[in-house]
Amino acid sequence: MKRFNLILINFLLMLSIFSCKNYEEDIIGAWNYQTYDNQPQGTVIYNFKENNLLIRVINSNNNIYIDSCQYLIEKSLFKKQMTISGSKVQQVAGDVNGLYRIEKFSDNVVVMTRIKLANDQTNGAYLRCELNRRQ
Repeated sequence: MKRFNLILINFLLMLSIFSCKNYEEDIIGAWNYQTYDNQPQGTVIYNFKENNLLIRVINSNNNIYIDSCQYLIEKSLFKKQMTISGSKVQQVAGDVNGLYRIEKFSDNVVVMTRIKLANDQTNGAYLRCELNRRQ
C-alpha cells in the first residue's frame, strides 16, 4: 500500500511539473478574436500585453474602436481561468467582461467560454470564443 501511495504521489508531482504551461507569458501577443458566428476573422483583435493589459481593436462599419482593459489568468492543477475587466467598448463589440474557463491553450489557439459576468451572475453569461494567434 505504501508503494502505491508513493507511485501515486510521484505521478501527480510529475503531472503538475510537466503540465505547467506559462500561460501568462504565452498569451502575450496579437490574436484574432472569433466567436462562433458569421463575423469575419480579423474584425476584432486582442493584443495581450505585459502587466495584464488587454487592448482590443474593433473594426466595425468602417470605424475602428480601441478598448483597453485588464485580464488576469488564474490556474490550478485542474482549472485554468481568465478574468477580463474594465472593457468599455460594449455597444459595438458586445460585453466581454467576466470570468472565462480556458478550455484549450496551444501555441496558436485559445478556446474559452465565459461562465460568469462581471457582476458574478451566471444567467446570460455564456460566450464561447476562439483566439487565433496573428502571424
